[in-house]
Amino acid sequence: VMVVTGLIFLAMLGALNGTVFAGSRIAIAMVDHGDCFPAAGYVHPRWNTPTVGLWMQCGIAVALLATG
Repeated sequence: VMVVTGLIFLAMLGALNGTVFAGSRIAIAMVDHGDCFPAAGYVHPRWNTPTVGLWMQCGIAVALLATG
């Protein structure tokens, strides 16, 4: 039972990782189409990550958690 639970946990972490990184890149696509403010399309020059998109996603998640 513990082995299956551990495997499910690892699968959930992998799915969450993919969801976070794909979700933050949606902001970049929205900027390209003019549906989001331009700062949301900022990509970090060194790590090539959408930092503003990640923070936006974090803020939305915190707001959803806070409101129940």
